[in-house]
Amino acid sequence: MTTNSARWRIRIDSRVCVGSGSCIALAPDHFDFDAEDRSRPSHELTDPDDALLTAVEMCPTGALTIVDARTGREVQP
Repeated sequence: MTTNSARWRIRIDSRVCVGSGSCIALAPDHFDFDAEDRSRPSHELTDPDDALLTAVEMCPTGALTIVDARTGREVQP
């Protein structure tokens, strides 16, 4: 787990997401499927987590972005 006091927001581009489920497999506490079998964040905000960074990196379509909830700056990619 990354240690700092930041909070992250997960953004998913639903136009790009194909519902592969890799993010759910890599960070199951942070993602679910929506009604169209595309990924969605489980929570509006989350604590920093290395599993999230891995999920963003491994997304086959590049649909995932993590931003700092306070500043709006991209954390990943």
